[in-house]
Amino acid sequence: MNDLKIYTHQTHVHAYEADFNDNLKFSSLFNHMQDAATVHATRLGVGFEQLGPAGLFWVLAWVHIEMQDAPAMGVPFSLKTWAKTPHKLYSMRDFRFETEAGVPFARATTAWLLLNMKSKRPLPLKRLPIEIDYQYDYSALDAVPEKMTPLTRSDWLHTHRVQYADLDLNNHVNNARYVEVLMNAYPFARHEQQRLSALTLHYQAEAKAEDVIEVAVASGAEEEVDQVQGTLSASGQSCFRAALQWRKIEAPGLG
Repeated sequence: MNDLKIYTHQTHVHAYEADFNDNLKFSSLFNHMQDAATVHATRLGVGFEQLGPAGLFWVLAWVHIEMQDAPAMGVPFSLKTWAKTPHKLYSMRDFRFETEAGVPFARATTAWLLLNMKSKRPLPLKRLPIEIDYQYDYSALDAVPEKMTPLTRSDWLHTHRVQYADLDLNNHVNNARYVEVLMNAYPFARHEQQRLSALTLHYQAEAKAEDVIEVAVASGAEEEVDQVQGTLSASGQSCFRAALQWRKIEAPGLG
């Protein structure tokens, strides 16, 4: 249903969203979440159109997402999203991806910060023009943002220079592009043998055009979590930290 509480978006896996295994890409999940959140925030009265004149805007600060299976190209699915609860300075928003039969194949919980457009500093949610209608009793995942410690080792390093295609309308790297940078940091053989099943991503600093991001990967043992950190080479500042869980590919995606 599409109402002020829960927004539902019906779509399908487009050809450009499927990888070489005919699975919906993880980065495409982020694109769908961003689009759905934008539409629903506007319907709640706290979207870009309403906040912009007040010099305010939202930024995605943290994501935890789990995917049990991945639909193949052309397969229809739905995405539900809702504002869940305030948490410290964060506004928590959840997502649930479902097959046509209503079976969930991915779930996510996200944390958004309200920023001042000029200073880029976080503001308390009470600065919003209206109060958000939170759905406190409805949760996709129960995780909340926690501090991710800096890497103390790395098994390999991948370097990415920020280019035109990485940038969004705010002139910094789009949240879904960070996921693609993460995935490109892994050797092709990993993607042939394993599928990403869970990702926690903490965005820490802006990366802009021509910035060089050094992506360090500390690989966990089999079935354990990898720790990844992206660092801006010019300043040495961490722009993101992530935890990735992989599993073996044993069957084709949802068809």
